[in-house]
Amino acid sequence: MRKLVFWGLLGWGALAQAQVKMQVFVEGKLIGTATVTQKLRQDGSKQVQMSMEVKNGADPVVLRSESIYLPSGAPLRKYQEVSVPAQKMRRTTIVEFSAKGAKVVVDLNGTRSTKEIPLAANLNREDKSEFWFVRDKPKTGATVSSYTFSVETLTWEAVKTSYEGDEEITVGGKKVMAHKTVTARGAAYVDDAGLPLKLDLGNGAMERIW
Repeated sequence: MRKLVFWGLLGWGALAQAQVKMQVFVEGKLIGTATVTQKLRQDGSKQVQMSMEVKNGADPVVLRSESIYLPSGAPLRKYQEVSVPAQKMRRTTIVEFSAKGAKVVVDLNGTRSTKEIPLAANLNREDKSEFWFVRDKPKTGATVSSYTFSVETLTWEAVKTSYEGDEEITVGGKKVMAHKTVTARGAAYVDDAGLPLKLDLGNGAMERIW
């Protein structure tokens, strides 16, 4: 499952109120496709859903996730399900957030475990970049530093997100202008509506299907 670790690190932020389909690559090899849907809800919160099917060796792997963010950019809830039908393996992770930190429930093939992962009250968890281009338009050079929760490692991680401005990129043989945001994990390129065009994340990448 190591190849899937970087998919869970998709804290690349904003999508518009729409759905996009993307190709998924690892080390330059096409391994599957993904569908990402996002909407701004009436209370101002943001909901992001993703479904992905990739090949991990010979066996297809299915990943589904959902994240909900408060209008401030703070996380409210995260859900992830990873299954390998051929191996009869299914793991779900549910994370609920409060002022104290994160409460995690993991279910692996019917066996449940719970864990509390606190975060000090003075540490910022409001990632305002979650709403860049969806609701807010940052200025070139804008940065956000916050603690985000990793569903893979079950830890809080310090993340700095920077908006580097516009850049021309090629996606599916088509040249387009994109807004570029960067974290230590990699770069995300989005259009004027905040829809993802391309993600470069370590040994993995995702590209929009036109």
